[in-house]
Amino acid sequence: MEVMQLSYEGKFNKTKLGVEADAYTAIATIDKLSEYFDKGHISETNYRRQLRACLNEIYIVRDGYEGLGFDFNDFIKNELIDVKFPRGMSKLEMLEGLPANETIKEKSQTDAELGTKTADFVAATIEIMDLTKMKSVAVMKFLISLLDEIIPILEEFPKFGSGYWSLVQAEEWRTKLLKENPEDLMNERECDQLSLDASRWLADFRRNLKEL
Repeated sequence: MEVMQLSYEGKFNKTKLGVEADAYTAIATIDKLSEYFDKGHISETNYRRQLRACLNEIYIVRDGYEGLGFDFNDFIKNELIDVKFPRGMSKLEMLEGLPANETIKEKSQTDAELGTKTADFVAATIEIMDLTKMKSVAVMKFLISLLDEIIPILEEFPKFGSGYWSLVQAEEWRTKLLKENPEDLMNERECDQLSLDASRWLADFRRNLKEL
């Protein structure tokens, strides 16, 4: 699959139909990506790059759609997204409850990139859960790379920082994995534990973000 390139600069200048088309394309692409990844038809690197692009796009698209005065959840329901794209919808549900990109920027003028960091954190934790669920692709170097992305976000994000429990756990995992051969696979027991931890990090991140 080719990497999906969507540009959303000037999103509020788009029509309702244009925004819906972008959202539909992004969700459909995630659905297909997930199917290919589950079947081993796409590399982890390609999967990561395209998933990240799509999740960031959806995060911005939702913001733009609601900025036009429409309900994004109504669009999802009316277009039967959960029926047409169940894998894509499962990823989309992990963005539910996150405030809009513009809302984050308004609440924290000191960091105009919080919206992007939010999408990056969500994408990275989803990737960890996907890799550990598959197990056969849970390579140490890939997981370390994802933890390398998550840790700085937790260090710099409001309400988290040094000593916060999810940051401590992520750092402990990184230290542990760095002692292993980077080409080795994580064992099944550790895959299950890291997947559980990542899901808890994401749930806590969403809960804290809504309170900013």
